[in-house]
Amino acid sequence: MELGRYGVWIHKDRLDAQLAREIEALGYGAIWVGASPTGDLSPVPAALAATERIVLTTGVVNMWATPPEEAAAAYHRLAGAFPGRFLLGTGIGHRESSAEYRSPYETIVDYLDRLAAAGVPAADQVLAALGPRVLRLAGERTRGAHPYFTTPAHTRFAREQLGAGPLLAPEQKIVLSTDPAAARAIGRPTVSYYLGRINYRNN
Repeated sequence: MELGRYGVWIHKDRLDAQLAREIEALGYGAIWVGASPTGDLSPVPAALAATERIVLTTGVVNMWATPPEEAAAAYHRLAGAFPGRFLLGTGIGHRESSAEYRSPYETIVDYLDRLAAAGVPAADQVLAALGPRVLRLAGERTRGAHPYFTTPAHTRFAREQLGAGPLLAPEQKIVLSTDPAAARAIGRPTVSYYLGRINYRNN
């Protein structure tokens, strides 16, 4: 599975077949489909069918919303139809968004155990991770980590936690402006949702 050096993170509601083809034509290695794709992993199947080589990744499936057995079944359908082109990304989500939120680390471990029991290879998984404990778990139990809404400094920290081997695929937002006030005016509407989530705010 060749993810390339750069990928595109995109909200699940904004991705369609035409855009997937355009991203592939631009030379990117992967499309990271965000905003918690549901159990059928839509729109990943259609994007895979519309393209030829690019890898599609869920960035990420919410562990509270989709049982691991359902995620595993979807993984097997896509991995069978598009060998080497689908990476299953999962994550714990936010306490503000999930009423069931509890014991996050134990929940992650249990979810990974159940994915493994359902035959999902560790090499075809990636784990959302911000803090050191989950970053290390990502390196031990999956292909690597997908930290979201982070900074270059966090990427250096995450690589230290993971070591040299595992995949590290951070999502970082960039505003092309050299004026700080203008950049904040452009960027803040995009990140306002995340600033209301304690795990991102603390990070």
